[in-house]
Amino acid sequence: MNVKAFLFLAVILCFTACTDDTEYTYYYEVTGTAGRYGVTYQDEYDQVELGGIVGNGWTYTWNQTGKRFMYVIAQSEEKEGSVTVRIYKNGKVIAKNTKSGEFAIASITGNY
Repeated sequence: MNVKAFLFLAVILCFTACTDDTEYTYYYEVTGTAGRYGVTYQDEYDQVELGGIVGNGWTYTWNQTGKRFMYVIAQSEEKEGSVTVRIYKNGKVIAKNTKSGEFAIASITGNY
């Protein structure tokens, strides 16, 4: 096989293997010991959402193909306690951050 044919084949294989058209279910989750949290997150339309005050177990769910930048931030509304934010992909935790203390803030940002 000549070099040009090899490079052409490599590009085609990478293009087909590197594109991911599979749809995945994602969701953000906020939990902790504080009980009440102020939430800000990037929604499925890439818009900033001020989620207001939420309780333990708050989630936001959407479907997407491929990767994109996303974030979720939660701040405890209590002087003591912890807050944990998680991002799930098809039911598995792919990112997690926990903070504790006075009005603790936990956040996750990245391409997922």
